[in-house]
Amino acid sequence: MLARFTFGVALMLVLAACSSSTVSESVNTSTTQVATTSTTQVATTTTTLDTDVHALDPVGRILPFGQLLSVGDYTTTLMAPRIRFSTSEFWDFRGEFASLLLLGQTAGQHELNFVQFPTYSGESVVEAIQSEAIFEASEVVPGTTGGNDSVSFMVDVVVPGGGSAQTTIFPNNQTYSQVDLDPPTFSDGEQIRFTVVEIGDKVLVIMATSGSSGFNDFLEKADGLLATVTIG
Repeated sequence: MLARFTFGVALMLVLAACSSSTVSESVNTSTTQVATTSTTQVATTTTTLDTDVHALDPVGRILPFGQLLSVGDYTTTLMAPRIRFSTSEFWDFRGEFASLLLLGQTAGQHELNFVQFPTYSGESVVEAIQSEAIFEASEVVPGTTGGNDSVSFMVDVVVPGGGSAQTTIFPNNQTYSQVDLDPPTFSDGEQIRFTVVEIGDKVLVIMATSGSSGFNDFLEKADGLLATVTIG
């Protein structure tokens, strides 16, 4: 998610719009396969508009680890506006929904999650995250993500007494419905970088998260992918 879901296994929550929202495309598609280094493959579709870009398979469920995206160019199928990105190394594909895209790196248990908020301002999302009791947040830094203005900030998870704790910073009580999970759970010592992007009347939150080790190395990989992202 990702809090590995803990936020990788608990931010597999999906906005209620997911149950009815789909992206309508007036293009012909044909099924192909993404090559992987394992025996497991991810089914994709390739649009006739650009045969070099793979459309992520709208599986409609959380995938187990081991579903790999090979080096190549990809576009979301369900999320609107679309997210396009390129990979220069293998990434785990955990699933795509109308308001959620889950990527990761299995070896380090790292997560790169894209979560869409349909009715929030970027400022209110930043305020909600930074006011979470178990988060120690840095100041926001302005930037650009996917051709849009954005802000980002770091968070250290500090749970009194150690262990883990749930958070309700995401509007899961009313707007997440497809995946039957409790609110996201974060563990003491986890680190997260939140990037908040306003896109029209929607807000996209990109979460790069890991445990207490390997965070900086993962950020380099995440930034490499994010540098290729276009939105819309």
